Amino acid sequence: MEQVAGSREQGASAGRDTGALVVSEHHQANAPKCPEMLVTILIVGLAFLLRVYHLNGQSLWYDEGFSAFLSQQGLAEITARTAADIHPPLYYYLLHLWIPLAGDGEFALRFPSAVFGVLSVPLFYQVGRRLFGNQIGLLSALMATLSPFYVWYSQEARMYTLVTLLGLCSSYLLLRLLEGYAVQGREPLSGLSGRTLLLWAGLVAINVAAIYTHFYALFLVAFQVIYLLIYGVSRARRGRLLWHAGLAFGAIGASYLPWSGFVLTRYGADTSYWEGSLALGAILRRVLLDFSTGHTVYEPEAEKIALVYLLVFILGVGGSVALALGRWHLSLPVTNRRPLMATFPILYMAVPVLLVYAISFNRPKFHSRYLMLASPAFFWLISLGIRALVGDLKPLLVKKTWTRLALGLAAFGFIIGTSGMALAANYSNRVYVRDDFRSVARYIQAHQGPGEAVILLSGHMRPVFSYYYNLGDVFSIPDMPTLSTKAIVNYHVAEALNQVAQGHSGAWVVLWQDQVVDPNGILLGLLDERAKRLPVDEDFWGIELRRYSFAPGVVFPSQPEIENPQAVDFEDKIEFRGFSLRASDSPADQDLGLTLFWLARRPLNVDYRVSIRVKDEAGHEWGQVDQRPSSYLYPTTRWQPGEIIPGQVKLRLEPGTPPGEYRLELGLYDAATRIGLNVLDQMGHPAGQVKAIGLVQIDRVWGKATLGDLGLRYVLGQRLDDGLELLGYDLNPDKAKPGEDLELTALWGASRRLDQEYVMGLEFKGRSRSVRADAIYALASPSYPTTAWRPETVVRGKHYFHLPADLEPDEWGARLLLFARGSGVPLEEVVLKDVIVEARPYSTVIPPMSNALRADFEHGISLLGFDVSPERLRPGAEIELTLYWRSSGKVGRPYTVFTHLLDAQDVIKGQHDGVPAGGDRPTTTWRKDEVITDRHLLPVKPEVRPGDYLLEVGLYDAASGKRLAILDDKGQSVGDRVVLRSITVAP
Repeated sequence: MEQVAGSREQGASAGRDTGALVVSEHHQANAPKCPEMLVTILIVGLAFLLRVYHLNGQSLWYDEGFSAFLSQQGLAEITARTAADIHPPLYYYLLHLWIPLAGDGEFALRFPSAVFGVLSVPLFYQVGRRLFGNQIGLLSALMATLSPFYVWYSQEARMYTLVTLLGLCSSYLLLRLLEGYAVQGREPLSGLSGRTLLLWAGLVAINVAAIYTHFYALFLVAFQVIYLLIYGVSRARRGRLLWHAGLAFGAIGASYLPWSGFVLTRYGADTSYWEGSLALGAILRRVLLDFSTGHTVYEPEAEKIALVYLLVFILGVGGSVALALGRWHLSLPVTNRRPLMATFPILYMAVPVLLVYAISFNRPKFHSRYLMLASPAFFWLISLGIRALVGDLKPLLVKKTWTRLALGLAAFGFIIGTSGMALAANYSNRVYVRDDFRSVARYIQAHQGPGEAVILLSGHMRPVFSYYYNLGDVFSIPDMPTLSTKAIVNYHVAEALNQVAQGHSGAWVVLWQDQVVDPNGILLGLLDERAKRLPVDEDFWGIELRRYSFAPGVVFPSQPEIENPQAVDFEDKIEFRGFSLRASDSPADQDLGLTLFWLARRPLNVDYRVSIRVKDEAGHEWGQVDQRPSSYLYPTTRWQPGEIIPGQVKLRLEPGTPPGEYRLELGLYDAATRIGLNVLDQMGHPAGQVKAIGLVQIDRVWGKATLGDLGLRYVLGQRLDDGLELLGYDLNPDKAKPGEDLELTALWGASRRLDQEYVMGLEFKGRSRSVRADAIYALASPSYPTTAWRPETVVRGKHYFHLPADLEPDEWGARLLLFARGSGVPLEEVVLKDVIVEARPYSTVIPPMSNALRADFEHGISLLGFDVSPERLRPGAEIELTLYWRSSGKVGRPYTVFTHLLDAQDVIKGQHDGVPAGGDRPTTTWRKDEVITDRHLLPVKPEVRPGDYLLEVGLYDAASGKRLAILDDKGQSVGDRVVLRSITVAP
């Protein structure tokens, strides 16, 4: 028995000795040689020089100013403040201890980040060497040294280089541990060696430091747990490793419990970004661009550079997979787990990226710096891709050694060269500097007059501004410690402005991220109205500075002063309160400066657009714009009910618009569905989807313009009588049908003052007859006769020509006839393009219909009946309604059909308005006794409750919103709608 026991003891001893021998051989074979150590030292020295050079060359920006501010508070204040922020306190603790030793200058504040960045470089080498050998270690360390992304954040007083360093360090310890478990014999759980215990303790301590440095460091811990599980499950003797790992990572989790509640609370309450969703593709694209080129390359160029990185990265991932599958063998001392270790960098990068995407999906707060902690894997895989290109990876199509070597060297040279280019821009190009708070503060201090205050918009910039500025009174608007998309400036800001105006002769306004807190420009609008703006003769990168002086006793109003007040109700959701027009001369070659005023009556979940049209008396459109009613960054989904919201509109009229009075028309529609909101009359009934809100006066025409400005299809330059010139024209459409309108746009010029008034007519010649327009038109407009034209100006005229509804199909030649006012004899005849008139089907036969009726409208229009299906439906479904119309004669105007589904209170629950027959048969095309089949699809609102609803139809003039009356047998009006039947909405 003693001999057997002795044999077992010797065997165990031999096993331990063998394990120690394998470990020793592994480290000796893979240990860095002296030349490699020297190269590593040189690379680290270069990293230090690149990171400290120009370290204080740029201003601190907002985040750095917050670091400086918070780090100079007490430890308790740091803890409390970071508990309300997304970042834990460890970095601020370190900076708090550093500042008394080194000072709080820009160089001193940034120096720890530079040191952390430098210390990361040898860890790049060590981890890369353990994964893929010395070559990959050196190559990745060099790329990290030259990375413009790393240099940028090594020169920023923030925690990103620290958390990256800690992640590298813990990953290095993890690899050291796994190498030990791969060669150690089976020992009891209590038999951990001092070295292994020390490595586990270091792993725990460093990971705890990382997760108390940056919230996303938890994702690196998650990667390590996933990798350990995969690694442990793949081993025959996995229990011992997984048990030790469970204890270690359990300790890490337990250490974070005191802080976890703050993280969850802050994430749920974070309002510094708008609500929305974030696409994975957007994250991957941004990460690729910034990891490859940093922040100092123009994006179109960065995209081209990043494409090369992407190709090499894909090759590196392929090489890693090939290593894991045993399809590629590098010259490495192979342990029994080496193929699995090849997947280490893939998981190192993929797990944090996917987890960041998961938590950012419904709250799109993302920046590539948040994933800097996962970026080391990017450079290991890039290095492996270059190694695979010049090595013997079998899947590659390129077989020739010299060709592959040349490609590998070209890829390496490209990466090094573009990194150098980006670094040069980082140090010297003003386009890529941080927001320049330093210069703004210095400028104010150098030019500030007695009694001038400073207004910060947005007020959360105060920490960084106060770092540079310590003179005078500073007012933060809004006065909040962090940016919030919910704290929007409204007209109550007048109270704060009145406070500033008391005791101050003026104010400097510093604008930074003001588009978030004051997207509608209310504060600047009040200052521009009631204060005098003074010049600021310098620009500042990333920041706007304005200066105002106050008149004695100035008072800022808490409600807007609307020049043209009115109340237009859009379906009891949005109310239009009126508009103001910039008080200045209004030529057609300048934007009309409109300010629209809105009020949301209820919370809105739809992003609405406003449509504004400028039209003349004949209905010709001279300018139009479609945009969000207020600013682009303040969609209707963010509006607060009950608040008046201004919206600035820049509306450009067409070149050559003649002077005169024009009508402004306004409508609102759903940006996603293009369905318009109804304008409700005083009784709450729909009155069309367009509202004329007022008139605008155009005082003068364009000056001399080039033909390129005019947008002509047909350029003539034809000189006519008395110095008049027809520059060109458009005649649309090219193909028309009887009853439709042709629109002629003519562009005129005059070489001198014209002595008489000219007018024009239109004539169309067919094979058998000619058709002349019923009217004689002014060349531009009746209010701007040719005798008022200035020489060398361009004037545009627009005219409709109605094709008779019974016009026979043919190719008709258009002629413009020029007359002197009062003369019936043409002075000139100008040949225009031909217009093809196509045949239109014509039928007087009444088709079979399910529901016959007779409703006679004004202007000889009759509704003969309808078909409808289904008669019972669910919310969100569509009603198919077919109407049958007939006209007793010519209809002079294009009327719109409305179809509504109404509840008991006449509130619309489903609707479709449109020109008959889907736009193909406007009422002006109807012929005597012709029967028109008119199909409509009414979408029923999803929120409609079950019950019975009424289906109504009618006609209205889209220009005025006026409905056509229904007449009885005596020609008297009996209403303006036809109730067709009841429709049941089922649950």
